[in-house]
Parts: sequence; structure tokens; C-alpha cells
Amino acid sequence: MAEKERSDDVKKIPQYPEFRYYSPADRKSFRERIYDPKEKSFLGRTGRRWGICCLFYLVFYTVLAAVWVFMLWVSLRVITGQEGPYRTLEDSILGKDPEYRQLKRSDYTDCSKSPSSPENCFFDVDELGNFTHDGTFGFDQNKPFILLRMNKVYGWKPRKLYTDSNELPEEMPESLKSFIKKEDPQKRNMIWFSCSEETTEGSYLKDVHYWPRPGYPAYFFPFMGKEKHIIPIIAAQFESNKGGVSMKIECRTWAKDMETKTDFFIHFR
Repeated sequence: MAEKERSDDVKKIPQYPEFRYYSPADRKSFRERIYDPKEKSFLGRTGRRWGICCLFYLVFYTVLAAVWVFMLWVSLRVITGQEGPYRTLEDSILGKDPEYRQLKRSDYTDCSKSPSSPENCFFDVDELGNFTHDGTFGFDQNKPFILLRMNKVYGWKPRKLYTDSNELPEEMPESLKSFIKKEDPQKRNMIWFSCSEETTEGSYLKDVHYWPRPGYPAYFFPFMGKEKHIIPIIAAQFESNKGGVSMKIECRTWAKDMETKTDFFIHFR
């Protein structure tokens, strides 16, 4: 009985295939490694496998070369030389004039005189200074204009503005404080705006001029997604008391319930 149980246990042991040891007889000669007449293979691959391999690399490198040529074409179309941008004025995306020139005054209301809903308020681009006439933006005179406007934040409306000249913050530039104090109290409902040079050494910024005024009228807000809604812009012109310098300019808005800053570099020849 014990022998029968032992034989049953032996049958339950899994049977593995016999291990085949390497035999010198399996070694191929150098000539057979180049071409094996039995397998009809060249360098270890049959004709079919060589065809698949060559087809794969042909497609792969063709697509790679096409992508490289396309990116080279895009780069050559975008890179500009010393003579100026590749597309300017009528050929550019923005066109010769800002989008505000294409608006009809008759479709809007002068909200500074007659209050209306924000999307009906008109902004006159002709009040942005003399750069709008020649399109040079003051760079030919080394007195560059920079256009700045606020982002379209849906539903946002300024509620706490600096309308009282006695409540102006200490860090506000003196030139802006002087302007606000001279301004008619009825026209102080503005998000005030100023730019200054950000430096730890002596300032090279001589003066900054703003058109039409150093601020954004509050009646243009809130933005409610209307297609005809105009967001006002400010043209800031910078003058330097020295040539051949670069300045880091910081511009910010002034309101009691908001604080927005932006900075950029300007180079004076």
C-alpha cells in the first residue's frame, strides 16, 4: 500500500523538458553566419525579415525628414532679419490700425457725458497721442510708446476707487497725485495708472506721458462678454535722460480693491 502511494506521488511531480546542452556541432562557421543555405538567411535574417526591416526604416526616416523640412520652413517664415518683421501693416495679423479705428462712433455712446451700459461706451483711439498717425510708435525719435490695457475679467467691477485726494496712498508717485488733485472731482472715477523705473541705482527715466489720461474710466466695467464691448487702452510714452541704456519699467494700477503690476524692458539707443 505504501509503495502504491509512493508511485502516485511520483506521477504528480511535474515533468520538465530535457535540458539541451550546447554542442560544438551547432556552431556555425563564419561563412554560414554571412549566408546560411539551410535557413536561406543573410546576416541572421531571411529575405522576408530584411524586407520588413528596410520598409520600416524607409517609412520612419521619410516621416522624420518631412517633419524636419516642415519645421525648417516654419522657422524661415517666422525669423526676421535686421530690416524688420516679415509681415507688417496690412499684411500683419493686427493690420495697419488698431481694431478701435474700425469701430463706428455712431454705434456707441460717449459715457463721459452721457452714462450708459459698459458695452455701449466708446473709446476714441485718436486721443492716444501722435503715434497713431505715422505708425512708428515713437521709436524713431527714441521716445517709445507702449500700449497697455487691462484683461477682460468677466463680471469684475471696481468698487473702491481713489476719488478723494486726501486718501491717496503714500507710495503713489507724486506726479500722479498732482494730476488727481488738479482733476475735476466729477472725473475722478478712475482706475489710476502709473509707470516708473525699477532700479536700485540712479534712475535714467526722465519723464512718462500718458494718453488720453493716466487711468482707465470705471464706466467701461464690468465686462459681461458682449462682442461690441471695448476695453480702454493707455498709451505711455517714455523719455530717457541718457542714451544707450536699458530700463526695467514697472507699471501698476491704483484702486483700493485691486493691485495689478506688470514689468518690461525698454532699450534707448
